Amino acid sequence: MLSNNRWIVVLGDPGSGKTTFVRWLVSIYIQAIPQNTPVASSDDNPQDAENNNVDSVAGPTRMPILIRVGEFVEACSKNRSLTLKDYIGYHTWLGNYMLDFPTRSTQEERDKDMKQLQTALHEYIEEGYALIVLDGLDEIPESETRTRIVRLVEEFAGEHVLTPEHVSVFDDKFVGGELDIPSQTGGNQLIITSRIAGYKAKPLNGHFSHYTILPME
Repeated sequence: MLSNNRWIVVLGDPGSGKTTFVRWLVSIYIQAIPQNTPVASSDDNPQDAENNNVDSVAGPTRMPILIRVGEFVEACSKNRSLTLKDYIGYHTWLGNYMLDFPTRSTQEERDKDMKQLQTALHEYIEEGYALIVLDGLDEIPESETRTRIVRLVEEFAGEHVLTPEHVSVFDDKFVGGELDIPSQTGGNQLIITSRIAGYKAKPLNGHFSHYTILPME
């Protein structure tokens, strides 16, 4: 899936395992970062894929950035000018920031650490070494809010998730007659999860590749 696709939407019914899948995926990428090694694919080297517990992931090491869309929506309700990129670094998961702060740290010290984290993650994005994962695009109750969040996601994708030739998800898929293969060409990648019914109500524009998690029998 990630070997040959830069912009991905993972669909599934409630309880199908979308969040479990992306959390597992993020853990695999995190494990690869200290060694600065590519995430293996069974297509390239079965033994490497087995060691990494990966079957359909491949390519250069990327920094995974996992975001709950519902918490991004909450942050946007407090700051109408907030963009997805500005939120990265200050994002939360189940209400918790990405950093563990010392018990006696001051607010000033925490703000400094958060800013440093944001700067570091922005550098990964700007250099094309990020895997951005947005979990739960459908979990937005109001139609007007959903339209706004979808627009912010599309703006982020169009500006920051490009091929090395600067082609976006809204441009022609083919570059010089060749398919974009992120596992070979590098660059940022974007994964978005959503329930099937919710996504159909307001789908993303552009050449996103869509995958559906089938229910377990």
